[in-house]
Amino acid sequence: MDTPDAYTVVLHMKKMFPPAIDTIFGESDSPYRILPAHLLARYPNLNQVPFNSAPVGTGPYRFARWERGDRIVLEANPDYFRGAPHIAQLTLLIITDQNTTETELRSHEADLAVEVTLANYHNMTSDPSLVGQLVPAPSWQAILFNAARPPLDDLRVRRALAFGIDSRQVTRDITHGIGTIANGDLTPFSWAYPRNLAPTPYDPAQAAALLDAAGWRVGSNGMREKNGVPLSLQLVYGQGSETARSTVEDVQQMLRKIGVDVQLKSYDYAVLYAAAESGGVLNGGKFDMTMYAWISGADPDNSSVWTCADIPPNGNDISRNCSPEMDAAQRLALSTFDRTVRKAAYARIESLLLQDAPGAFLYDSPMRYVHVPQLKNFEPNGISEGWNANEWQL
Repeated sequence: MDTPDAYTVVLHMKKMFPPAIDTIFGESDSPYRILPAHLLARYPNLNQVPFNSAPVGTGPYRFARWERGDRIVLEANPDYFRGAPHIAQLTLLIITDQNTTETELRSHEADLAVEVTLANYHNMTSDPSLVGQLVPAPSWQAILFNAARPPLDDLRVRRALAFGIDSRQVTRDITHGIGTIANGDLTPFSWAYPRNLAPTPYDPAQAAALLDAAGWRVGSNGMREKNGVPLSLQLVYGQGSETARSTVEDVQQMLRKIGVDVQLKSYDYAVLYAAAESGGVLNGGKFDMTMYAWISGADPDNSSVWTCADIPPNGNDISRNCSPEMDAAQRLALSTFDRTVRKAAYARIESLLLQDAPGAFLYDSPMRYVHVPQLKNFEPNGISEGWNANEWQL
């Protein structure tokens, strides 16, 4: 990386990487951050440094103070390159309960709520004194399968589960009409979204046929077994999320109809997503199925989620999806800046995801915001709600 003058950066890449600009200077699948060397270069370990509690950046607002467990206060940066902000100070309230957030907005103690849950968005926007905004985003939800763990290492079983989950019903029940049925992990937000690809249909008969072919037969109790062993799978999800709990309960009932016993288990999110060496459930592969939500980036690159080389601890492929066809399509997608070639590669990738069934894709969901009518120029773009914060007025 060279900086020939104060306003120019030249990157010398070791190999072709089309998402580079979005990854390094924006928000992509696995973003990198540019950090101030004059503050951090002297530290051998960045995990324990003052910067982590009082960061310095180049945005429209400067860090002022952090009142732990209560709020973070930001002050306008008069030297921001796109112009000084209209609002002198932003207070980011730390509220962990969505019902409290709703109360604060209704009483106008708060002006803006971000990442509003699906259920709360429906409630809040019924109030005529509040404004709701839905913004297309690279956000998807799925029930992922652990393809390295029997019996889910059998493609027939995974495909049967996908046919046995009614994504249309889940989308209707859980998103209150906000979400759209997913046909993979790319959403209509992306230029690479394959609009002609149909989602996996709900087909209990096809699911039953696949399970029969895999040797899982219906017993006298209506549940499936093989060699005397019941087809019982554990579905893990994060504690405290009403959306996740409602979703897994729906899925449990749907799969029971095709003779699959599903046991539900919730984990604290810190344990669920921890590294494998720290006892993480997903990264450690200690699960059969999981309710999974993912927010991608501006570039459609999804290689860190589906390739052999990215199985934990090397990446985010917690489903342990691994196939030569997928790896080849991903290499092609990252071999050129030509969007025509890349779009065809991602169409192939999304088709493989339905074919190989590392999960049952449920729905795409937009970003959800609720604010008071007095807030003007709030224009989130699906990646960042604060990209034009200097233009906000209140």
